Amino acid sequence: MRESRDANGWRLSLACLAVVFAVFTFSPAVWPAVCLANGSSEIAADPTARIDAQIYVKPHRVRMVLSQFTDDLVWLHGMEADERGLFSAEQLRQYYQLHKEFLGNQLHVIDVQGQRLKAILVEEGPYPFDDALLQEGATEFHLVRRRMQFTYEYESPEVVLDTFTIRHSVVDENFLYPAELSLDLFQGESDLSLKGKLRLDAPMTVDLDWENPVPNLAASDEEKRAWLERQDERLLGVTNFGAVYQWAYLEPRQLRVELLIPLNVLATLFEINGSEPDFLQGEELAATEQRIRKYFSAGNPVSINGQVVTPTIQRVDYFPADQRDFALRTKVERISLANGRVGVSLAYNFRAVPREITLAWDKFSYALNSVQTYLYFGQEVKTQVFSRQLADNRLVWTNAGEVPEPAAVVPVVVQESDWATESAGPGRGLSLWLLVAGVGAMMIGAALLFGRRQWSAWCTPTVLFVAAATVLGGALLQRFATGLMPPQVAVEAGDRAAGDLLRNVYRAFDFVDEEEIYAALETSVAGGKLRDLYLELLQDLQVEEQGGAVSRIEAVEVLAVETVDQESAAVRLDDLGVAAESGSGAAFRRRVKWNLSGLLEHWGHTHQRTNQYQAVLTIADQAGQWKVVDLTVESQTAGVSQPRPGRFRPARSGE
Repeated sequence: MRESRDANGWRLSLACLAVVFAVFTFSPAVWPAVCLANGSSEIAADPTARIDAQIYVKPHRVRMVLSQFTDDLVWLHGMEADERGLFSAEQLRQYYQLHKEFLGNQLHVIDVQGQRLKAILVEEGPYPFDDALLQEGATEFHLVRRRMQFTYEYESPEVVLDTFTIRHSVVDENFLYPAELSLDLFQGESDLSLKGKLRLDAPMTVDLDWENPVPNLAASDEEKRAWLERQDERLLGVTNFGAVYQWAYLEPRQLRVELLIPLNVLATLFEINGSEPDFLQGEELAATEQRIRKYFSAGNPVSINGQVVTPTIQRVDYFPADQRDFALRTKVERISLANGRVGVSLAYNFRAVPREITLAWDKFSYALNSVQTYLYFGQEVKTQVFSRQLADNRLVWTNAGEVPEPAAVVPVVVQESDWATESAGPGRGLSLWLLVAGVGAMMIGAALLFGRRQWSAWCTPTVLFVAAATVLGGALLQRFATGLMPPQVAVEAGDRAAGDLLRNVYRAFDFVDEEEIYAALETSVAGGKLRDLYLELLQDLQVEEQGGAVSRIEAVEVLAVETVDQESAAVRLDDLGVAAESGSGAAFRRRVKWNLSGLLEHWGHTHQRTNQYQAVLTIADQAGQWKVVDLTVESQTAGVSQPRPGRFRPARSGE
């Protein structure tokens, strides 16, 4: 359908054109009935009226040159011949004038805001029936060999025409002979055109990049290839404004599905009511959203391990014509039925990584003939086009080991080698001296008692009592000395534990289910900080400019670990309000700097961003495991999030 005008055929040019205009939304035929497909014999299989259109676009003007055979006056307006088979000269002039006004009214150029631009006839002719032979009239033989030509201009003085929509309603009053427009569209001064077909009431949205306009035919293949790559980046892979897309992402505990549907196509699945014929606004948007939620809560069955799973509708969003990143939540108060789009986000939950997933599609209409489907798993993608012409519209994925269960988070265990060699602190020294003194006193008392019989009867028991009390006191002090003055942690061991715990904390977010995240966090976080840290980290992972979506952690790179100054290095758990569990009672602080790389995948594209953090981690021995009991962020630098089209490997054959 998209052939180059170059005689040698520029395949690369055709690909460029397919992207540059984003590209025309070539929805399938959208006339009121689809004849043979619906078993109806009222409408011919192909349109009778055919119009050739050359469209020249400037930033603020569209110029449309239309050419068609004059026999369309019969099909579109019911012009009838007399008993001799002649159309009179007066009749030809009358219907010619009628058709000129008719085209101006039925061919619409709609700007990005949904407003129709006024059609102005700027040129016509020559009049096709000025031949002297036709003074008495013309036969149908003459009509099929003569053409009419009209040139209309559509001015947009305030709004740049980088995104606009073309629509036509060229059809007879009985809707029996819908016209089909064959288009050649040229941007600016380029002589490389986009070829396509525009059918009845199937709006076609055009996207133009005026900073990097389409190259000329004479451009090199390398120039065209570079231009194509720029457009692909700019459009984030969604190059067909009229297509229906389905993206499915396999996550540890859910299958996340996103649908992108033109509003005019959605209107052929169920009735959409608005107070204005071209717009939805105000409460109409909320009412239509509820219809959408109800409609997609059933059908299009998704089976996981052979069981159909009921979806949860997470979001329904309206997108204006010029929106490219559909994760952005744009506040829409009024949207055009001609060029608006709808995004539907669904989730299918499960408890373990599936063995098999089947996506099916059963929602078709005369305007929805196909659905481009992508299933992303691991680093691969499986694609399929669902079609109304196919009997079996299913995409089946079998887990061949590419997607394992998330690995359990391993605790950081306290080791004997974690202690510094001079780990006996002042408390321990004091208790040791008390033990020695007690034992010495007992020995002296025993010698006096048994060596000198004249020793006072009351003095010996006193000495023995004091000695026993000293031994007992030393033992008790030895028992609780760890709480008063805990052992010291070796620098290398503390650094290693801080890095391992930090990675563990982020590893918990490999899961989706909140209970599993908490359980994984508890292996590395203790005390009242658990919930606060969970909420803090979750907020950091949410990309606000992407509607609050949570990014997937790709890497945690520890850049530096430093011992905090000595006055702050020794930590008492009581000071932090942390209950000391059985263990050494040791606690320490480390200042850590790290990079966090996140990947957000949605709507067919990815956002990658690396943030840098610096924080002081307070770590304590909790029942023989090192755990974070406090985390204070000192600095945070957010990286730039750049959206890019999805880069995934195609699934291997047989999957």
